[in-house]
Amino acid sequence: RAGPKGVGKPAGPCELDECTDGDGKACQEAGQACVDGDKTAEGNFVCTCTRPGEAGSATGARADCTLDECVTEGPDACEAHNQTCADADHTVDGNYVCSCVSPRVGTAVGATAQCELDECTDGGGKTQCVDAGQACVDGDKTAEGNFVCTCTAPGATGTATGGAASCRVDECHADLPLNATCTAPGQTCVEPSTAVDGDAYCRCPPPMEAQTQVGGAVARCEWDECKDHAAKCTAMRQECEDADDAAMGTWVCKCKHPQEPADAASPVGAQGPAACKNKPGDCDSQGYVCTGTVPA
Repeated sequence: RAGPKGVGKPAGPCELDECTDGDGKACQEAGQACVDGDKTAEGNFVCTCTRPGEAGSATGARADCTLDECVTEGPDACEAHNQTCADADHTVDGNYVCSCVSPRVGTAVGATAQCELDECTDGGGKTQCVDAGQACVDGDKTAEGNFVCTCTAPGATGTATGGAASCRVDECHADLPLNATCTAPGQTCVEPSTAVDGDAYCRCPPPMEAQTQVGGAVARCEWDECKDHAAKCTAMRQECEDADDAAMGTWVCKCKHPQEPADAASPVGAQGPAACKNKPGDCDSQGYVCTGTVPA
């Protein structure tokens, strides 16, 4: 101890720096700071934790230090990966939590978190797929730019990864109006190329003439059925007539001079030879022999 000397009277109070010569050295041995604010008293030195992230102090003894691991571990484990760090209990080691920053989700205790982002909800998939009326699927939420856009409009096909799909539309698709426009009058809808818009057309059904109309129904589909059936009439020396070339099944055989219908109520043969008879007198004038039967 040290103190002023007294000459002819008692000496002043003695002092002892416990941080240097007393029990306070235990602070320094533990890596803590020591302060002896009153060197005339003993046991009043203060140990204080000083390492990064530590907190705590004690009088007359080593401090029980607590550790904020977000100071020691957080910078590398959390912050370096754009994550936040929280250490709810500084008395426990390894319990700090890394958390992903919104809109990403994910947490991990004592380690870097695996962050996930559903790009179809909060990322590029929403703006490029969903807002464009396309379907969006994000199969791997830990990666970015891998969302898939898919065309969903009636008749549309096409997909793309990381961006909006280029949709090709079959304008003859059953759910689109042109298909009904064509099929209602018995015509066929034809789509030459799904890569071109507005090129689909209606076409007359065979064997009618292959008339077409882009974007709408053909006004009138026609076919002279006598082109197919005339031989059935001429074989009986009759003539073929198609009463309505816009309809099928309307062709008939008609009696041909010098013959006439055998039955006035059925003057023609519907889709077959007519019942004909020779005209009296016309046979002689034409050089025929009237037998009452159709010549073979």
